[in-house]
Amino acid sequence: MHAISEPPLTLAEAASRGVPRVRLICAKCGRRGDYAVSRLRERFGDLTLIQVREMLSADCRGAARANTTDYCGAVFEW
Repeated sequence: MHAISEPPLTLAEAASRGVPRVRLICAKCGRRGDYAVSRLRERFGDLTLIQVREMLSADCRGAARANTTDYCGAVFEW
């Protein structure tokens, strides 16, 4: 039996759910950032939070590695 997953949340959906700000946090490297959803929408349009996370953490040491055991650990919190 397979679980049905929801599609990734977009910036517009986050705004419509009343999420004013999101935090990008990486437990591996200590990266932290606090972002207004409205500003992210101005910058990235209506991408998913997954796509935005990948763009914001593109310069992460782990994101650039091919080694799958040492990957970027950035996640959004709200």
